[in-house]
Amino acid sequence: MKKVMASLAATFVLVGGAYAEGETPNDGSGFYIGAGFGISGYYATFFDNSYNMDDPDNTYVVSASKLNDNDAGYLLYAGYQINKIIGVEFSYTDYGRFEYKKYHQEPKAVAVYANAGYTFLNGQLRPFGNLGLGYLKQNQSDRYYDLKDKFATVHFGIGGEYYPTVLKGLGFRAAMEGDVYVDRVTAVDEDTNKRSTESLWQEYYLFYAGVQYKF
Repeated sequence: MKKVMASLAATFVLVGGAYAEGETPNDGSGFYIGAGFGISGYYATFFDNSYNMDDPDNTYVVSASKLNDNDAGYLLYAGYQINKIIGVEFSYTDYGRFEYKKYHQEPKAVAVYANAGYTFLNGQLRPFGNLGLGYLKQNQSDRYYDLKDKFATVHFGIGGEYYPTVLKGLGFRAAMEGDVYVDRVTAVDEDTNKRSTESLWQEYYLFYAGVQYKF
């Protein structure tokens, strides 16, 4: 027992001496920048799926569930990790190009949000989640039905990042991030063919793999 106590005391002395010389433990903080590339998507649907999208030119009516498409997109991001748990991040996302018949959009978004997670494997692995606010511009061709072209969004995400110790600040990220928005648009009831104003859910997302560097 005395040997164990002596060993613990010696350990505390060594650690305390290291801190006294300015060798503070790694708390995960620092500025970082990164870029990711992957598969993007767009999905729109009414909360009540008995409604269809009303074309403003009255050329045709289409089910809102058909307003979905996929493309390639990319994301540029930068942030500051305050500690092992929380950070603040800013991003620019190009979602690519989504089409339906003669309409298309090329949405781009900026966002600022909290990045919360926790580190494992001696600070190398960190799962995280993102939540904050964004601003998206659809860049429509003419009018993409009766949808607004610019709007504020809720930005969200989930993923993980890995910083191998041997790479000295270079890390990798795999994640899904996106923007959601609820709009009020003109819709047509499938059964009665009557028009009304309904709530439409719009979602943009990007599954990506990225590379980042922490200073």
